[in-house]
Amino acid sequence: MTGHVAQFFLEDSEWNQALQDIYQALKAGGHLVFESRNPDVTTPFANWPTSTHHDKIADTPLGPVEWWSDKLVIADSYASYTLHYLFIETGEEILSDNKLKFRAYDELQKSLEDAGFTVEQAYGSWNGEPFEPRSPEMVFVAKAVI
Repeated sequence: MTGHVAQFFLEDSEWNQALQDIYQALKAGGHLVFESRNPDVTTPFANWPTSTHHDKIADTPLGPVEWWSDKLVIADSYASYTLHYLFIETGEEILSDNKLKFRAYDELQKSLEDAGFTVEQAYGSWNGEPFEPRSPEMVFVAKAVI
């Protein structure tokens, strides 16, 4: 699972059910690999583009797209925000309201183990460096022990 999909499971019961379903769908020795943003990093959205400083993706099938975020609210272990996507060639703007749950490393590890997985590795990014408490990402490689 990429794209921080794990964080879109807002309720622990939904997250735990998803892990159980994935576990049951895997063959013995199968793996689940996913990432989540590290809630212990002080400003997890600090590098995101803002309404005054857009990011641009020049080469998409629909032409160049600018994007940015706003309305960021962080409360408890949740973050809500709005993403804006501006299609330069047509001027169309699409908004996407989002809410994420930030689970700590220990929470994610326990939820994996409770579902029957063994955490084989945890990385601090998709580049493969080991997870450290200040890593911006937590990339888990979990094996189904069936």
